[in-house]
Amino acid sequence: MILQNLRCRFLCGWQNMYTRQIAKFRKVALLASFILAIAVTDTRAAKELSDPASLQKIVAAVCSVKERNAANVAGQLGGAKLVDETRTKFRDTMQRIRKTFRISSGNEIRSTSIRRDGTLMRFVVEVYQKFDGQKLRPDSLAIADGTCLTINGRRITYDSTGRANELIFLSSTLDTTESREPLNPPIPTGDDPSGVTVALIDSGISYGLPIFANILARDDSGMALGYDYWDMDTRPYDVDTSRSMFFPRHHGTRMASVLLQEAPGIRLIPYRYPRPDMTRMRDLIADADAKGTKVVAMAMGSNQSNDWTAFEQAARTRPHMLFVISAGNNGRNIDERAVYPATLRLKNSIVVTSSYRDGRLAEGSNWGSRSVDLMLPAEELEAIDHRGKNTLVSGSSFAVARIAALAARLLAEHPNWAASELKRAIIDRARTSGTYEKGTVQYGWIPDPQADE
Repeated sequence: MILQNLRCRFLCGWQNMYTRQIAKFRKVALLASFILAIAVTDTRAAKELSDPASLQKIVAAVCSVKERNAANVAGQLGGAKLVDETRTKFRDTMQRIRKTFRISSGNEIRSTSIRRDGTLMRFVVEVYQKFDGQKLRPDSLAIADGTCLTINGRRITYDSTGRANELIFLSSTLDTTESREPLNPPIPTGDDPSGVTVALIDSGISYGLPIFANILARDDSGMALGYDYWDMDTRPYDVDTSRSMFFPRHHGTRMASVLLQEAPGIRLIPYRYPRPDMTRMRDLIADADAKGTKVVAMAMGSNQSNDWTAFEQAARTRPHMLFVISAGNNGRNIDERAVYPATLRLKNSIVVTSSYRDGRLAEGSNWGSRSVDLMLPAEELEAIDHRGKNTLVSGSSFAVARIAALAARLLAEHPNWAASELKRAIIDRARTSGTYEKGTVQYGWIPDPQADE
């Protein structure tokens, strides 16, 4: 510490040294029981790491020590080893520092700090526990502020098969449950609705919400026909854990709610996309076809063409199905920098992007005069989220939902139309506007997909 008052140079220096030593002693004392616990046995260590008090102690050990003292942190964690460290800069002044410590039991403690100009802004500690021999899975998490004070936490529970069952949101003390979020609930039974069959390939949907009770396609026993090609089970629940199990994203429910608002008479088959193995898209499309699907809504994509080989093969061999595909939200011309599957240029697909209500391309939406067919208003639309709450959504994903809804309404009026006729009828609605920029998309702008024509 730099002393501001030189007149107390000796006395203040001694006092600060004494204070630091006391603080250090208290920290070591606070962690002593924790260190002892994780050193006893692997079984005891696993239990202790999940304990709220232990999480607090981990935060105290890892957060409060300067980044250059990672070795000291490892020592305070019962002889843990620092096995990985990465530093990433973003937004000019921000830096993300991630560290992974492995303790003797094989369990891991992962820390992430966000700093602005060297000042700690946010700190996250994650605990990963061993299961089934050698595998690691996320167990618990604590979030602290810039002063290392715990703000809140999360914990994941698992069922007897080892599948994530519930995400529990914890208070600042980490010992009180504030809310719970299901991760893989059963689908309620019901009756099969009539209407045009539409498949939604996304992160799944929150099928327990009342708005979906009467639109899910079902078999004779009342079981829903959707499928989870990520987990390979019959529960395509709306959870995308590709970023983090502790912070899952939820996209499919919002998509389905927009689709339902504009085509309330559909018969919906929800699919959770196969992120672990995209070759499963072949089986997914075959399943949708076998169940009578004529319209497929796909608000998804990537920069890797090999992710979409299986999908392309399956789609090209099914000209009777119409695939409505998102152009993406990278803010770029995908004629020049491809996004798949949008740039596959399937004859039986419509690629769409988002505009503002006045016909201007929405900020961040992709475009391309060869790869993107249509643009339409899809900004600040009303939707329902995975909790059943009202929300506003924007982006080319929701242009997909609107055009898929239009396709379903047209098929209800013309059930014998082939996919090519359906595509032509939709494209024929496109026009220009006073603010439409020529060359943005191939066919033009649809100002209102719900308008009667």
